[in-house]
Amino acid sequence: MHGLDGAILLAVHGLAGRSALLDAAGSWLGQYGPVLYAPLLLVAWFAYPLAGAEETARRRRLLLAAAAGALALVLNVVVGAAWYRPRPFVVAPALIHPLVRHAADSSFPSDHASLSFAVALALYALRARPRGLAPLALALAVLIGLARLFLGVHWPSDILGSLAVALVSALAVRGLEPALAAPADFVARRLPPRPAGP
Repeated sequence: MHGLDGAILLAVHGLAGRSALLDAAGSWLGQYGPVLYAPLLLVAWFAYPLAGAEETARRRRLLLAAAAGALALVLNVVVGAAWYRPRPFVVAPALIHPLVRHAADSSFPSDHASLSFAVALALYALRARPRGLAPLALALAVLIGLARLFLGVHWPSDILGSLAVALVSALAVRGLEPALAAPADFVARRLPPRPAGP
């Protein structure tokens, strides 16, 4: 547990066990935080209607942001298969006591962080609307990354690696937007813009 990576991990994980409320919040966010992107994107989908082509383009970008998250998970499988890195609680069991049960599989990169950062960065790259959506998504991604350290299941550099995977995913989706526009627009036009009224 030497170096900056270990020092940051110990500082964040060291907060665990001091407050039942913080432990509960950190545990939930660290395990289930990425599911919050589903309602976040759904609210943006239903609550911000535009007209005509602008509405279709807005929906397309929300769909592509979700696709960036999926792409990040695929890339994680490739990276994780190429490089095994033991988790902190395996390397230093006397210092790191995970708050949740976790398999002793490869620590690098973090699926939770990669998916979260990929969606957030894609929202930025695609200039998705509403404008406040991307900063909110990014703030959530940062909290999820910190929560993974809080739980004691990732190294800080795992989260940085996830950020790199997420950036590649977001830029890939942004670069492929012209090619993906037709199928994404096909789907976007067939999903409801808002819940049907009574």
